[in-house]
Amino acid sequence: MNTKTILGIIAAVGLALHGCSKGKDDNAPNKTPASTAPKTTTPAKPAAKEPAKGMGMAMAELEPGPQGDPTGLAVIPSKKSFDDTVTALKAAVTKAKMAIVYEANHKNMMKMVGIESKSSVTIGFANPKMGNAMMKVEPRMSVAMPMRMTVRELDDGSVVVLYYKPSYLFGVFGKPPLVEMAKKKPDMMMAKFASAATGTKVSPASGPVAPPAALASVASQNSYDDTVSKLKDAVKAHGMAIVYEANHKNMMKMVGLESKPSIAIGVANPKMASNLLKLDPRAALEMPMTIAVRELDDGSVVVLFYKPSFRLSHYENPKLRAMAEKKLDPMMGMLVGMATK
Repeated sequence: MNTKTILGIIAAVGLALHGCSKGKDDNAPNKTPASTAPKTTTPAKPAAKEPAKGMGMAMAELEPGPQGDPTGLAVIPSKKSFDDTVTALKAAVTKAKMAIVYEANHKNMMKMVGIESKSSVTIGFANPKMGNAMMKVEPRMSVAMPMRMTVRELDDGSVVVLYYKPSYLFGVFGKPPLVEMAKKKPDMMMAKFASAATGTKVSPASGPVAPPAALASVASQNSYDDTVSKLKDAVKAHGMAIVYEANHKNMMKMVGLESKPSIAIGVANPKMASNLLKLDPRAALEMPMTIAVRELDDGSVVVLFYKPSFRLSHYENPKLRAMAEKKLDPMMGMLVGMATK
């Protein structure tokens, strides 16, 4: 069985376990069947209060993320319609033998809670062999896998493609060889995808690297399985939806590679997302937010996420940053605290 066939199987069997549902009148060309659509839930009071209290103490030392460098964020205008941009992006990803792990349709997410939104979709994709090579250099790289790009229709009707340069985000691990690997392949690959999607020539020129303080890495007192289970319970108990799950170990196994247990989980809340998009429509790139659980080589377990206050600082909107510091950082800290204690 060749790599192309295996990657097709990955997409087909749904390592993106919780793709967003597609409405009949939606503009995004997502034909992947949805299994679990994002929706808000009402947490049971006893379950919500007690863990939240413990979490407040556990994450007291979590500091806001540093100011991001806007040049690490690529915002490429498209010469095509929204539909054509999405179609071209997906075709470029597939042609490069990458598997589409999930598609998060923001417009449909909003519609499910009665909120109107412009067309918007985030596509997550991966190649197990490429991911394995980078995770050998840094196991915590699981927080950045799958990589993502967003196609967004702005208020004036124009369309943009957004993504973070891999060499920029990978800088948080403080390992120059990893940044160099990103410059040689992922940076060039993302620029190629953006060029195909937008009809605009995109340069893969790299820039700065993100500082280590942008990444939250929390040691878990629980086993890997218990940490993942508690994280999922915490997400659901606090009105969040699990949009996707990417099981890195299973992805590696399908191409004959061994890996420690590792998973990335995408979480979102449509109403919270709507508030972000009102401040800057381009912030669709930040949704869903990713939390990764990884077993390291010594058997210890860590939970990882990029601090929302760091990511949302790239849009140079003080209100967006303030919202992240006040609500999103504490929320992510609370979820992770419940999973690790």
